[in-house]
Amino acid sequence: MNRRSALPDTVLLGLPKAGTTTLHACLTRPGRFVERVCCAGVKSKEPGIFYPWDNTYSVWPTVAQGKKYDRLLDFTPNYLSWAHASIKPMRAAFGAQRRRVHFVVLLREPVDRAFSEYCMFARDATSVLAALRTQRACEGLRNLKRFCQVPRRFSCTRRSCMDDMGLLRDSTYRSAGKGLFYDDFNAAAQAIGARFPGAVTSSGRVNRSALAWLVWPNAQKEPVVQVVRDLAAMVMPWRDAACGAGWGQDDVHDHMNFTHIIARELAAMSRCAPPPHKALTMSVAQLEETVRSCFALKRFQYASESVPVFQLALFLKSFPPSTTVRWSFLRFEDLYAGRRTDCDCSLSEGVFALHSRESSCARRDPSSDLARRERLASSRAPARQYRNHTMAPSFDRIKLERAFAPWYDALLRLVARTSKESKVVPIGMDSLA
Repeated sequence: MNRRSALPDTVLLGLPKAGTTTLHACLTRPGRFVERVCCAGVKSKEPGIFYPWDNTYSVWPTVAQGKKYDRLLDFTPNYLSWAHASIKPMRAAFGAQRRRVHFVVLLREPVDRAFSEYCMFARDATSVLAALRTQRACEGLRNLKRFCQVPRRFSCTRRSCMDDMGLLRDSTYRSAGKGLFYDDFNAAAQAIGARFPGAVTSSGRVNRSALAWLVWPNAQKEPVVQVVRDLAAMVMPWRDAACGAGWGQDDVHDHMNFTHIIARELAAMSRCAPPPHKALTMSVAQLEETVRSCFALKRFQYASESVPVFQLALFLKSFPPSTTVRWSFLRFEDLYAGRRTDCDCSLSEGVFALHSRESSCARRDPSSDLARRERLASSRAPARQYRNHTMAPSFDRIKLERAFAPWYDALLRLVARTSKESKVVPIGMDSLA
């Protein structure tokens, strides 16, 4: 944690893919609830103040700059699932000095949350394009940089593209020592040959150079979208067709469908950790050991991030509700109900601890121009969707709901117990109190 950074008074602990970005945009709208709230914008949403590593992407005020704000919101959504890394700096910041802090937890039905994150990170057509762009650049095109888009820090030169994407096969990029889809194109050779005659050699291997010319016919700038989609479906048959375009970063779960990924993760969690209901009665030392041993998460742990039972129990033991520590629990399904939140005034009580009459939105004439503009803004579609809602997912929902059930039940029991002890009713979760 950077000592020069201002400490937030409101910290969202999780969960990712539970509507945190939309909620942050709602709460930081200037003058909506609090006149001076920090800080609007995507770059200020996730400063990662309580991570043990530096965050060079986000913009966050210093201690001196923070004094001009009434509220400072840190909406980094991974603090809860990454409790092994975040809880120690939080104890140092809030525990010893008895600073006031408000923890917010935004929950979501675990299967839907995990699938949304899976769609965000699973390899997709963008990854196929990257492989073909690199291949195409080796064919002597004049505009080399247009087609050669080598990931990360690598320079785009003819040398880097030779030897069948040799740089991408290098161990510095792929620990397995294989190129991007080096084997997957050839595994799909029969299907590719049937769909694109001439794209497979006489030895049965895919000629990706020929495919690249089909994707960018006549060296045109933009790829042919349908060809790319068809190739992606052949090269990645394990990927759920209900996923839209994402970031394509998850190469850990290649060749596994979503049902297999979640079932395997939950089985590993059950082997390592005690039964989830034990989290309600474990001591701080026991919880710390469990979190350290079983939930020191790596990236792309979709099941663990959906039901962080032991992590939440550790946070609640470390920061029990008191005069200086406040907890609020919200639920995705009730906040959004199939559409974006309209930022109604009830959120001022839930997140900012303001009574309705204190909130600036309560004093606003509902027929005013500003109110009408806000209603229009709240009705717009989200900026980006990683899920293709026109197609039904192919995973086994019933199987996954049953597998998640004991974990999600323990999570909700923790929420209900905390709400009862602190005499706070979770927003949208009245049935749990």
